[in-house]
Amino acid sequence: MTVHRDIAVIGAGPSGLSAARTLAAAGRDVVVIDKGRGPGGRLSTRRGPEGVRLDHGCQFITLKQAQSTALVQDLMDSGVIARWDPQSGKDSVKKPFAEPDWPIGVPTMSAVPKWFAKGLDIQCGARIESIRADGGAWQLLGSDGIVASATQLVVAIPSPQAIDLLAPIQPDFLDDMHKATYDPNWTLLVSDAAHENPAPFEVMTPDSGPLGWIANQASKPQRPSQSAWIAQATSEWTREHLERPAEEVATLLFQSLQELVGGGLVGTPTAHRWRYALVSQAVGQPCLVDSARKLVACGDWCLGPTVGHAIDSGLAAAEAILKTDS
Repeated sequence: MTVHRDIAVIGAGPSGLSAARTLAAAGRDVVVIDKGRGPGGRLSTRRGPEGVRLDHGCQFITLKQAQSTALVQDLMDSGVIARWDPQSGKDSVKKPFAEPDWPIGVPTMSAVPKWFAKGLDIQCGARIESIRADGGAWQLLGSDGIVASATQLVVAIPSPQAIDLLAPIQPDFLDDMHKATYDPNWTLLVSDAAHENPAPFEVMTPDSGPLGWIANQASKPQRPSQSAWIAQATSEWTREHLERPAEEVATLLFQSLQELVGGGLVGTPTAHRWRYALVSQAVGQPCLVDSARKLVACGDWCLGPTVGHAIDSGLAAAEAILKTDS
């Protein structure tokens, strides 16, 4: 028998988690459903071939928006984030705000979504393939039937995926969702157990070539001392090679990384494709609401590319849901 909840949230990234956390704190019965193995979205981590956990998504957390800045102190007090002040090489690294360092999750970036998820009912490994309205409730269907049922629904996934899910029911905000666009990203991960910080830099933003960002994870607080490199390709290079096999991409990007760090890296390179990595054009609204159908859509694509934008959108979605109850 399907369990009915007050609210279902599809997506356990920063936006969905912040919405669910706010709604649960207001006394609502909330379930969060995500297709991944755990919560986090682009704040999740991945274990490399050498066993080191790698921050293969967001490299730091920008929380400077009006609402999300209030979370920083709570995160600091909980020991969930620390400050990272990496040393760059010959290429300058432009930091996105005035502070001299970046907040990052400790001991991995996944600590942040785990903090948001604490106490929430989250069902991972459940892909929602379609939704339908039935008798005043939303039914969420997977390959084996109904996954959950809820009176109100929050869709907190990348806009192209949300459009595919919502198009059959034609919410009145569907045209607005089409305004959002994303840049994709191929990310290289390689753990180098043979060296400790062999390169003369901790981060680099190359001014040419396939790589746009390189970081030695060993420079981050509370990480293992062995070198663990994260190298993100440029959006242009990623688009050109978007559909190539991950093994081929890893080989190409590893060659470029070797050249930039002076060679000698030892490890098994792997590549991860983020098809919806960074918002290149946002909708320009905190969230999208179909009040009559008790449906809200949110995500970084509403406001901008940062974690702070995603969180603010989730908070706005929760506020919109609560207003429909008043």
